[in-house]
Amino acid sequence: MRAGALGHFVELFGFSAREALTAATKTGGELMDMKVGWIREGYLADRLPVDGDPTDDVRILQDKPRLRAIMKDGVFDKAPADAWRAAA
Repeated sequence: MRAGALGHFVELFGFSAREALTAATKTGGELMDMKVGWIREGYLADRLPVDGDPTDDVRILQDKPRLRAIMKDGVFDKAPADAWRAAA
């Protein structure tokens, strides 16, 4: 799910930021019978460390300089060192 869609869940459907994030990860994966939404062995997990707390405001995920790293399927798409240089 794209970051902008998370904002729609909050603004249009009344989800809390935490509920929107859960729906986009854990719940969506469960509905598709996929092992996602958890960080544990055997599960697919993408990591997205950010500068801020997206459970307070999902719009943080739309602010590219606040994305400190992007890991997809265990491989960095945007490495942490690259992220820190971009924020400086």
